[in-house]
Amino acid sequence: DVYERQALRYPIGISTDLYATGWNNGRRMIFYNGLIYAFYSSDNKIYYITSQDTGKTWTLPEYIGEGRYPVCDKIENGIIALWVNTNTIYYRLYTDNNWGEISTIPPYSDFNHPHALWLSPPSIKTFRDTVHLFLSGTYRYIDGPSGLDALWTYGYFSVNNPIPVWERID
Repeated sequence: DVYERQALRYPIGISTDLYATGWNNGRRMIFYNGLIYAFYSSDNKIYYITSQDTGKTWTLPEYIGEGRYPVCDKIENGIIALWVNTNTIYYRLYTDNNWGEISTIPPYSDFNHPHALWLSPPSIKTFRDTVHLFLSGTYRYIDGPSGLDALWTYGYFSVNNPIPVWERID
């Protein structure tokens, strides 16, 4: 059995990133088609592992993209994994037992601000094939009291047409 040859007992996911699954309350594990999927980051790379026996054993890590702070949720016919890398939001869809291409989400216009530094860890929740997304961008302002400011935003998009609708949250 291929699963038994590639399964690990413990640890289930080794990461060099102190916040591999931290910084927000976004979902990092999901149950889909009889498997538990767990997502994490290490060395600015996104990985997932699966378990078919309720977490007793896990597969070896599979690489799915560059970045940090992965989150996941179910879509109508699969899974979405979403993460950030500096000022870019990336995602991949898992359907028909295959990962699709890495895609980007057009950012909120202020995320492209010349003084933009990074995006926060995202949180997502899906309803059918609509992904609801919440995150912030951090900016450097020379004349501000602390020199930094955060812009919280909410957005949503369809996995079939990933043009998001963004709204600034004050």
